[in-house]
Amino acid sequence: MIDPPYTVPMYGTPFTDVPEYFTGWVSWFGGDATDLFPSLPADKARRMVELMGGADAVVTTAERDHEAGNHQLAAELTQLALRAEPGHDDARLLKQELISIVADLRRRGIGFRSLHESSIPLLPAGAWCSMSSPRWPSSFAS
Repeated sequence: MIDPPYTVPMYGTPFTDVPEYFTGWVSWFGGDATDLFPSLPADKARRMVELMGGADAVVTTAERDHEAGNHQLAAELTQLALRAEPGHDDARLLKQELISIVADLRRRGIGFRSLHESSIPLLPAGAWCSMSSPRWPSSFAS
């Protein structure tokens, strides 16, 4: 059902929409007041990674999860390691691989796939937005 092209899902999926109908919470708020003013992601990641035994231990666990087929969980662990230690090369390389795998497995419409794929070239620079990325047009970098 992708022909004609306007039948391709562009925004929202049953995965994102159905819980909103059942909980009555439409948008980002899930009903837990702790989510209203969360800690900064980097601060939370540093503390969690410290409690887990350090970034190397987190990446080792992520590698095991990846080998077991738990690619999304492994990607989330590498995200924690990178937020705690942005220069951790093993975490960066593993996350880069995992994002490609998750994007292939989660074919939930063009929007989700684009979000996954657009973050891949940003990882080698170790920044959220890198104008030196090879996928950025050179006109954007000036």
